[in-house]
Amino acid sequence: MKLEEFLKLVANEFGPGGYEQRVVELIKKNISKYSDSVKIDKSGNLIAIKRGNGKGKLLLEAHVDEIGLVVSKIVSQDYIRIHMVGGVDFKILPGQRLRIFGRDGKIYRGVVGMLAPHLQKSTERNKAIEYDELFVDVSMNVEKPKIGDMAVFDVPTSEFGDGLITGKALDNRSSCAVIFEVFKSLSKIKHEVDVYALFSVKEETSGIGATTGGYAIEPDVAIILDVTHADVKDPTAPDIKLGYGPALGFGPTVDKEIFSDLKKIALDNNIAYQLEPLPGRSGTDADNLQLVKKGIKTGLVSIPLKYMHTPVEIVSLKDLKETVRLLTSYIISLNLEG
Repeated sequence: MKLEEFLKLVANEFGPGGYEQRVVELIKKNISKYSDSVKIDKSGNLIAIKRGNGKGKLLLEAHVDEIGLVVSKIVSQDYIRIHMVGGVDFKILPGQRLRIFGRDGKIYRGVVGMLAPHLQKSTERNKAIEYDELFVDVSMNVEKPKIGDMAVFDVPTSEFGDGLITGKALDNRSSCAVIFEVFKSLSKIKHEVDVYALFSVKEETSGIGATTGGYAIEPDVAIILDVTHADVKDPTAPDIKLGYGPALGFGPTVDKEIFSDLKKIALDNNIAYQLEPLPGRSGTDADNLQLVKKGIKTGLVSIPLKYMHTPVEIVSLKDLKETVRLLTSYIISLNLEG
């Protein structure tokens, strides 16, 4: 399976924070053939191992959960209210189609609605919509969702322009696809370190998965894979662009030696990369993972992404493939014994 095929597969799957089982099982099914060991821990994380010659432990971590919505109130037989799970901007919700996954295993459809402009008063048309004015129309379902059922955007992941992919949950299923591709590469080459992949849960809500996974694995070195904002029209934002390679994080929360090693690997192998300054916390699992037990040397590699936490996130396949090359070359270079 090609990287882009796997990315579409996992990005289309349902997996908001706390309800990642479907995507975890999907990744497990596909990565098992390239792993020496695969298991799901008590937190719901997926841990895969590709053994080398036992010369230390390297952890590659990516969270699998996506932002979502939860049914909070039944207004009538045909209308429900929702609350946000993770960093959802309610201003993007009107007009969105939803897939609602019932705890009974049924899948429902819904559309986020609001009063049509034709029916609004002039004073209403000139003001921003309030969150409590939104509702979800579920009238198209014979059976109806219940309070506590979870929803995600109902959009297909698709190719978009020259080498681009768009859809929901590319934050952070694109990183999951990169790790999957790295494990495929490692199945064909020799490496000294044992490589652990942690597909962690609940990053968008708490970061619990990365913390418990870190305690279980106790790696010598960890590389966190996530996404970062690209092509931002703000003079104060880092100048990170789609199609120019992964962004290497550097700053007080990232290990300086790992950053330097990754940068050297990129330069030596003609791998495209960008720099992402991190003046404080990174807002990723790197913040939690490096504090596990006595501390873990942690690096951060981010995939450029446009329109984060929307149903039209965009990533470049070139950036994903360059990230695979970077991590594979880094692994080949490592010997953490002693």
